Amino acid sequence: MPQVDDPLPAALSVDPDTKVAGSGIDALATALLLGDVRRFLTVPGSPATRLADALVARGAEVINAHDEKTAIETALGLALVGVRAGVIAKGNGGLVLAEALQNAGPHEIGGLLVLLGDDPAD
Repeated sequence: MPQVDDPLPAALSVDPDTKVAGSGIDALATALLLGDVRRFLTVPGSPATRLADALVARGAEVINAHDEKTAIETALGLALVGVRAGVIAKGNGGLVLAEALQNAGPHEIGGLLVLLGDDPAD
């Protein structure tokens, strides 16, 4: 699999012994960075906005995609060249993501993470 140089700083790493104070969003953002996922694509307006904000605050790159199809296909492209990527979408967006994931099956893909969320019950 071809590899690309990742221009994001290595400072994104977090000490695994660090205790995370705050919300579940903070814990999830820290865990994602510990898993070395550095680039995320999200659809604006999804309930994942809080997670995207937490990731940006920790130095990750978050890209707002036009829609779920664009988000997953961009993330698949990143994963194909060896960059770990994640897609953050609303639960219903998972239906749109499924088609691209089915088509990606025969390809050798690096790290790709899909997070589906729902509106919080505030």
